[in-house]
Amino acid sequence: MLSFDPSYFLAVFPQIAAALPFTFYVVAAAAAMSLLAGAAVAAVRIARVPVLYALCEVWLSFVRSMPFVLLLFLMYFTVPAFLRAAGLDTSRLPKEVYVFAAVVFGFAPVIGEVIRPAYLSVDRGQHDAARAFGFSDFDRIFRIIVPQMIPVAAPPLMNQVIEIVKDTSLMYLIGLMDLMGRANLLIHVNMGRGKLENYAAVALLYWVLVAVLEAAAQYLSRRSSGGFPGGAS
Repeated sequence: MLSFDPSYFLAVFPQIAAALPFTFYVVAAAAAMSLLAGAAVAAVRIARVPVLYALCEVWLSFVRSMPFVLLLFLMYFTVPAFLRAAGLDTSRLPKEVYVFAAVVFGFAPVIGEVIRPAYLSVDRGQHDAARAFGFSDFDRIFRIIVPQMIPVAAPPLMNQVIEIVKDTSLMYLIGLMDLMGRANLLIHVNMGRGKLENYAAVALLYWVLVAVLEAAAQYLSRRSSGGFPGGAS
């Protein structure tokens, strides 16, 4: 029968929390890359680029049907094969590269479907007014359109980041020492002792991490909504 030892929990908690910086690094890097790739997908779909538009539709359909663990293993085994076929040495390739590849492949088309309606929600008159005042395309997008997209896009984008946080907890399966990896290592070193305490520590850390992300999303949405006509004050 499992029992919970508070003193053992307090002893292992800081050891598991030591993996938090690496976990945060992987999540932040993967989320940033997915956001950039998702913006590119959204641009293709907004412009309805021939062939690429259809490919993005198939891509989105495929990743929506795949569990992340399967994408992770697919990238873990296929990325090195493609790189070796291109004549590249993969012996020193960091394992987190496979996590980045899996996250970007799995989340870019979904994030594109968050960005696209947020872009289309901005009144076309805003685009016309920016052009009339001589704004360049870059200034029109990043000074006029993007700030108005943020209140619409921020909550669903943060939901996707939270999904990335949860899905990347599987990276221990390819040998990375994130929070779950550190907990499993401690359980192994202690010959199976303290499973409940270790996993409770991981659960608490993920809870705090996600709560911080949700608070940041709410703050960003409130600030952005208050900065435009018709936004919340």
